[in-house]
Amino acid sequence: MMNALLQGMGAFETWENGGEFTSGMAQELAGNIDTVMDQGLASIETLTAEDANAAFVDLSRLIGFINHGVSLLPSIAKRLKKWVDRLRDVVKAIAGELKAISFSISVGFPGGVSVGLAFST
Repeated sequence: MMNALLQGMGAFETWENGGEFTSGMAQELAGNIDTVMDQGLASIETLTAEDANAAFVDLSRLIGFINHGVSLLPSIAKRLKKWVDRLRDVVKAIAGELKAISFSISVGFPGGVSVGLAFST
């Protein structure tokens, strides 16, 4: 579902295929960040009940893409503040489906957003 969402966004396709991520692509992301987050998280929410492993992978792809954009255009980060609660809810749902004992979301610079799940052995 993430592929369909971001298929028309050249920046995502270029980034995911190892091409150069330019400041113009970061501008494209910045101009679409609310749509990317809303539709990306909605897609991941739907996928979580069906395949939580795939949902976690898609979440990782989404966060990786956004972090790359933030590294080139730091102003994108301030536009993410309205998405913190929903991101937390999505990660919590994935953690529950995967039987994680805990999860974490952290923010750091220059790294950006990081999501972690912990499991007991």
